[in-house]
Amino acid sequence: MIKAFRLCYILFPLIASAENLTPDPKVLTFTTVDFYEHQDSNKLQGVNLLREALANLGYHLRIQPAPPERSLRMVDAGVADGELLRLRDMTPHFKNLVLVNTPLQTTSMMLVTSANSAPNSGRWSEFHAQRFITVKDIFVSELLPRRFHNLENVEVENYHQALRMLQAGRADLILLPEAYFPIIEQMKGVQWPEKFSVLTPVLFDLTGFIHLHKRHAQLAKKLEHEIRALAGNFCAHSMNDHTCTQPSLDTVNYYAEHFPKSARQ
Repeated sequence: MIKAFRLCYILFPLIASAENLTPDPKVLTFTTVDFYEHQDSNKLQGVNLLREALANLGYHLRIQPAPPERSLRMVDAGVADGELLRLRDMTPHFKNLVLVNTPLQTTSMMLVTSANSAPNSGRWSEFHAQRFITVKDIFVSELLPRRFHNLENVEVENYHQALRMLQAGRADLILLPEAYFPIIEQMKGVQWPEKFSVLTPVLFDLTGFIHLHKRHAQLAKKLEHEIRALAGNFCAHSMNDHTCTQPSLDTVNYYAEHFPKSARQ
C-alpha cells in the first residue's frame, strides 16, 4: 500500500476551511489533501471547473481537507462523496471508488531555486544543487532528472514552509506545479516572484483526476461530459490517452508577465 501511495503523487493539494460533512444529497463533499496554510481553494481553476460542472448537474461542491491517506479512505468508506486530485487511477487499491475518467486540470512541473542561486542561463541542466526540498507525503524526488537523484533531501510540512526555506537559502531546489504560481504570490513571508528563479525547461506535465464513492457511479459519466464541455483552456483526454500538455491561458499569461526572461524551451 505504501508503494501505491508513492505512485499516486498528489498533484494539486488544496486548502479550504474545514466544514462539517452534510447529509444534504445536493451537496457533495470532496476531500482533498491538507498541505497549504490558509489557501483559498477557489483560486485553482480545476476546483472552479468542478464546481461549475457539478452545478450544471444540480449539485453544490464542499471541500473537506484531510491528511493524505485519510482523504482517500474517507471516500472509500462513504463518509465523503469524492476526492481530488490524483495522478492515477486509485480504484485497484480502493474498491469503493469510481474514477471520473476525464482530467480536471493539467499543469507543468517546474524546478525553482532562489534568485541568488540560479545560473546565468536559467537552465536546470547547469544548476549545481546540494539540498532538495520535498513536502511531506508528496513523493516527487524519483521524478527528478538524474543529476539531482543523490541530493540531500529536506522534508517539510507544507509548501509555505518549503518556499520560505528556499528563500532564506537553507535549501537549493524545489519542484512546483506551475498552476500554483498565482497562489504562492499570496503567501505571507514569501517574496514571490522577486526572490525566486524558475529554471527551464519544463520538466514534465501532470494531469489530475477525481474519484467518487461508488454510490455516485451513475454521476461519473455525466461529470466526465460536463468537464469536457466546460474545459475550454484545459485539455480533456482519457487517462488511457496521451497526457495533455496545454496549460491554462491564465497560467501562461501569469508566467509571461512575471518571468519574461525565462524562455520556455
